[in-house]
Amino acid sequence: MKKKVAIIILNFNGFEHTIECVESVRKINYPHYGIIICDNNSDDDSLKRIINFYKLIEIGSDSLEYRILKSINNKSEITENANRQYITPHVKNIFYSREEGKNSSENIVLIAISRNLGFGGGNNIGIMYGLEKNFNYILLLNNDT
Repeated sequence: MKKKVAIIILNFNGFEHTIECVESVRKINYPHYGIIICDNNSDDDSLKRIINFYKLIEIGSDSLEYRILKSINNKSEITENANRQYITPHVKNIFYSREEGKNSSENIVLIAISRNLGFGGGNNIGIMYGLEKNFNYILLLNNDT
């Protein structure tokens, strides 16, 4: 059985970089991956533009993804940095592109974070989501790669 890879891309006011990065990732030959974009509370129109570009739809409260979202929000506090300051991750909403009959690699999940948690905190949200969805590996990828 092929191992699943979660590719986490953090976005903050970087719509163009994020779209270029995602489109580049979608060209790889390995079919067992999922793209998780974490928007770190962008204060421009990046979130809306990503939603519109990929025609993402909002997760309903009865879905598995919504239950995972609630699970992430209810996890115990995580370390934000070496000074042992703690944050409780807070996810505002989640969007997805999942369509019947499509390969998992064609699916994109967008997690909207309600405040900027910095590089580590924003990626931690994506990591927790990937682990909850049983990905075998996690790849953090800067959006300007």
